[in-house]
Amino acid sequence: MDQVFTTTWDGMNAALLAGDKATALTFLTASAQVKYGPVFDVLLPHMAEIVASYSPPQRFLVSTNIAEYAINRVIDGENRLFLISFVKDASGAWRIDGM
Repeated sequence: MDQVFTTTWDGMNAALLAGDKATALTFLTASAQVKYGPVFDVLLPHMAEIVASYSPPQRFLVSTNIAEYAINRVIDGENRLFLISFVKDASGAWRIDGM
């Protein structure tokens, strides 16, 4: 299962690095698209620096319809942990729901 989640995460990041917000949003749930679309607009010019600054995702929790992975990133000299939430939609596809 790790490959499913890392492929989704990496796909979203690759699209953001390419400046392709529309494709990046396809990896997110509908509610996450509404929440993160404006965030992507602001962060897109800095995405290469941001993506390069965090660790590969590490499995935290995986169940039937939800999964969480953790990444860490140093911000202003402080190591921070961020959870990435995935949910399985009605079609069976896994999408990012929160980060």
